[in-house]
Amino acid sequence: MLRRRVLQPNNILCVGGCGCTETADHLFLGCILFGSVWMSLWRWLGINFVPSGTIGEHFEQFIQLAGMPQPSHLFFKVVWLACV
Repeated sequence: MLRRRVLQPNNILCVGGCGCTETADHLFLGCILFGSVWMSLWRWLGINFVPSGTIGEHFEQFIQLAGMPQPSHLFFKVVWLACV
């Protein structure tokens, strides 16, 4: 948003209040407030999951969870998109 001049240079801190620079990867994965959604989701699904660093990698890793049958991949895509 800063590159597109939507935000001013002094408004680049995370809206979650953690004090980090706001990036898409930080908001969805690294922020203590918003990233906790994923931890709750994994507990709800009963899955042990180690998140990757970027949103794209996270999506690929999430929809192709090891050991899950192929038909469940569509279900995980829908769950991931709903959370985002």
